[in-house]
Amino acid sequence: MEGALRYDVLPSEELAYRLGKALQSLHKGLGVTDEPPLSFSREYYIELGKAVKADSFSRLEGVSPELDRLVADRKRANMIGDLLKRGILRKSLVYGFLSLDDCLFLDSGEVIFTCSSRPMPGTVLYDTGSLLVTACSSKDNSFRLPCYKAFREGYFEGNSLSGEAERDLLPESVRGMAQLDAVRALTSYLEGGGEETIRLCRDRLTFIQDRDRYL
Repeated sequence: MEGALRYDVLPSEELAYRLGKALQSLHKGLGVTDEPPLSFSREYYIELGKAVKADSFSRLEGVSPELDRLVADRKRANMIGDLLKRGILRKSLVYGFLSLDDCLFLDSGEVIFTCSSRPMPGTVLYDTGSLLVTACSSKDNSFRLPCYKAFREGYFEGNSLSGEAERDLLPESVRGMAQLDAVRALTSYLEGGGEETIRLCRDRLTFIQDRDRYL
């Protein structure tokens, strides 16, 4: 598309703000739902457990630090899904996993989402968290607090779909979705995936460690 850009790393806080506003608009368009919400964190950990038990490619010994960290933090990965099931978070239609790869930034200031997956019942925190993982990452996988704050301002400004629980748990959504990225990547590596999968796992753990310094 002419005049449209994609970014691996957001170059400014202004774009982070615009991205937050665009996601708010996307969620308003998708709306709420009465369907049972999906919670995939437990499923991903089950799949990781199967890969660990099988160790089909004899890679387990080389990833024990990463595995230990992810297992120790399992409860935090489940937190958002558990609160959703308990009715503390609002049920909405969401995409579940978004990244900067799904975003086109136009010269007009508009941001277009190009994700092709079908919306599912969940919480807006699935989308905010997964998108913030890439939107707030630097090239060295450190956490960029100014971009996080700008996105948060854009997303919650005039947002009637999100309540206090969603606002309060936004920081946890970033951590939780980064953790699930790491779990999926480690599972893929243990099942024979390329070096890029364990690299992604380690990148996400680096991001989480740096995020924990700020939020």
